[in-house]
Amino acid sequence: MAALPPRTVGVFDGGEVPAWAGYHFAAEEPNSVLRLGYPGCLGVGQGFAIGAHRADPDRPVLLFTGDGSAAFHLSEFDTMVRHGIPVVTVVFTNAVWGMSIHGQQAVFGQSGVVVSELADSAYEQVAIAFGAYGERIERLEDIGPAVARAFASGRPVCLNIAVAAEPVHPTTTAMVGDVTATDLIVVPYYENIPIG
Repeated sequence: MAALPPRTVGVFDGGEVPAWAGYHFAAEEPNSVLRLGYPGCLGVGQGFAIGAHRADPDRPVLLFTGDGSAAFHLSEFDTMVRHGIPVVTVVFTNAVWGMSIHGQQAVFGQSGVVVSELADSAYEQVAIAFGAYGERIERLEDIGPAVARAFASGRPVCLNIAVAAEPVHPTTTAMVGDVTATDLIVVPYYENIPIG
């Protein structure tokens, strides 16, 4: 966050990523944050970020997204390149649907994990293939300099940051509900279903 230029607009996409990044992003003025809201639609971050740039082209735009949500609309890097939209996209890659896998683990244990694992994909290479700038970052001390380079480039950028899958955001656990209930079918993130 210390490497962000003044007046940066933060766009937050994904499940746990907005919750983690939101702890640290400080909005300097109104109209500085775009979020999905609950229960938001994953994958709209690129569109929100393009819209934020078009609404105020003089302000830097940073999109925070998870690897799952980023994959929905990767072709928007082509849109950004063709139209000269210098959005910096930070993809937090942990190779899982974070909120989903953590909810499944809380309710059903490790053996109850289904369709929540992803490949450790090279999203930065996809952006490069569309003509954007991209980097893969694997060390904490490399994040600040990469963010500074990204904004200095004046181009659409994808910073693919490797992160651990194990940390669970407190919001995820709060949304799971009472996993010890014996008179309910526990459905993570939705209303539990009474038995009987």
